[in-house]
Amino acid sequence: MLANGSRGWTEDMAFALVHEGMHYQVQTSRIPATDWHLVSWEPEEALLGALHRNVLWSLLLVLAFLAIALFISLRLSKLVTAPIESLSRTARRIGRLELDDLPRESSRVLEIQHLNQALDESARSLQAFRKFVPVDVIRQLIAEGHALEPNGSPRRVTAMFTDVEGFTAIAESMPADVLMRQLTDYFNLATRVFARHGGVIDKFMGDGIMVLWGAPTDLPDAEYRACVASLELHAEMTELNRRWQAEGLQPFRTRIGMHTGIVIAGVLGSSDRLSYTALGDVINAASRIEGTNKQLGTRTLMSEATFEGLGGRLATRRIEEQIELRGRQTRMVLYELLEVEHQPR
Repeated sequence: MLANGSRGWTEDMAFALVHEGMHYQVQTSRIPATDWHLVSWEPEEALLGALHRNVLWSLLLVLAFLAIALFISLRLSKLVTAPIESLSRTARRIGRLELDDLPRESSRVLEIQHLNQALDESARSLQAFRKFVPVDVIRQLIAEGHALEPNGSPRRVTAMFTDVEGFTAIAESMPADVLMRQLTDYFNLATRVFARHGGVIDKFMGDGIMVLWGAPTDLPDAEYRACVASLELHAEMTELNRRWQAEGLQPFRTRIGMHTGIVIAGVLGSSDRLSYTALGDVINAASRIEGTNKQLGTRTLMSEATFEGLGGRLATRRIEEQIELRGRQTRMVLYELLEVEHQPR
C-alpha cells in the first residue's frame, strides 16, 4: 500500500495487486471515530475462482444447448423439407400431365398432409380431364405457350374416320350394358393401335372415331402411318371378334376412310368451352370417303392424295370409276387398302 502511495488515505478503497506471482483483491475500510483502518485481502482464486468456473460451465452448457437445439432444428427441418421437395417434384409431374404412379408423401406435419391431399385431388381431377382431352394436344399447347382461347393454324394432316358396319342393328339386338362393354373394348383396342402409330384421336362419335395424323404436331410419313394403323386395327379386331363370338356376342366390322390435305387445326369453340379439332374440306371428304365403303362393299378407302403419300409401300387397288361423294360436286379417285394377306412380303 505504501508502494502504491496509499498512505494517509481518507476514503475506503478496493484494488487488485500481484504479489509473488499471485493475484489478490484488497479492500480497505476506515473505522469511524478512530484512526484505524481495516485492511483485508484475499487471493483472487479463492474469491472469484468459483465464479469463473460457474461462468465457464454456464458458457459450455449454453453451447451444448445451442448444439442440441441446432441438431433438433435440422432434424425437424429435414422432416419438413424432404417431404416438400418430394411434393414439389410431384407438382412438376402433374404440371407435365404425368399422372400415373404418382408417389404419396406421408408426414406427421399437418400442413404437409394438407398439401399432399391437395396435390392428390388435383391429380385425380386432371386424370378425369385427360380422358376428355388428348394429352398430346395439351402438352403441345403448353410447350408452345398458346393461350387457351379460340385459335387455329393451317396444317397438313391425314384425317381418318372409322365406323362400325351395321351398328344400329347390333345396338337394337343386345342389352345396353353388353353393348357398352363391347364398345369400350373396341375403343380401347383402337386407341392403342392409333397411338402406336402417332395418331391423335380428335373425338368419338357414337360408334365412330375421328383420328388425325399431323396435328397438333407435324408427323412425317403421316399417310403411311395411318394406313399401317388401319391394317393393324383390322387384324386385331379379327382376334377380338373371335373371342366375342365364342361368348355369343356379335362381331364388329370396322370401315375406314382417309384423306390427306391442308386443314385448319387448333382450339375452337366458345369463350367458356373449347375443343381441339380440325376443320376444312379434307375433314369433310374423309368422312364421306368412309361412308362410301358401304356403297362399294369395301373396308378401307383412301383418297388419291393419301395414296400418293404411300409411295407404293402397301398393296392397294384403284377404284376404276371416279366416285361421287355425298355433298360434293366433284368426283374423286379412290383406292382400297388391301389387308394383310394381300400385302407384299
